[in-house]
Amino acid sequence: MPEDPTTVHLPPGDDPSSPNDSTSPADEHDDPGESDTGAQVPPPRHVFVVVEGVAGTDVVATRLARALGGERINGPLDAGPGATADPECLAEALVGMAVSIASGVRVHPVVVSGYLVSVTASAGARAGLSGDEALGLFAPYLEGILVPDLTVHLHAGPEPVAELLAASPSRVVEAELVADPALRARRLALQDELAALDTTALHLPISDIDPDGAVEVILRTLVDRAAESKAPATT
Repeated sequence: MPEDPTTVHLPPGDDPSSPNDSTSPADEHDDPGESDTGAQVPPPRHVFVVVEGVAGTDVVATRLARALGGERINGPLDAGPGATADPECLAEALVGMAVSIASGVRVHPVVVSGYLVSVTASAGARAGLSGDEALGLFAPYLEGILVPDLTVHLHAGPEPVAELLAASPSRVVEAELVADPALRARRLALQDELAALDTTALHLPISDIDPDGAVEVILRTLVDRAAESKAPATT
């Protein structure tokens, strides 16, 4: 039996569930303040992770949130059929979620299942758009949205995705993907295209790793990236 992700041990001082930048002057304040140079210092916050993919995101996001001692938030694609079919409704849901996420990370780690990439790929696949065209639908709404510390992209081919979706189509959009192979193919292609542009990405093939294994990789990646961000610059 795979080890429960909650037993993964993180090095002292590098626990991604702890507030970021523990040595920052902002740690002494609840609200944004000024640094010694007079620049605005953002308040400390916990880690923010997004799990993207056409299938398998829910179980990984749930187990990751538990391992981090944080909150899992469902993405906009969990809304009803009317909302998921309307790009404007999806965009408004993204903006509303961004407010909840920004508040949540002040208190605890936040893990979102299906965020910008999944929403953009879903809307673009429905409309037969390219990646750039799909991104253009949401560009006006993205200002001020918190960028994840890590975005986990779960990749799989058409057959494994179809099997996973058919096993538990918990969302309206998933049931549609099961019923429409052409839509599923467009969604997969867009999902991969957009994932390749993501500068916060961690790419995981879900056909080669189980959910517990994925969580272990994610936790170690968070620790590694936290260590890299603290490393002194080299010349």
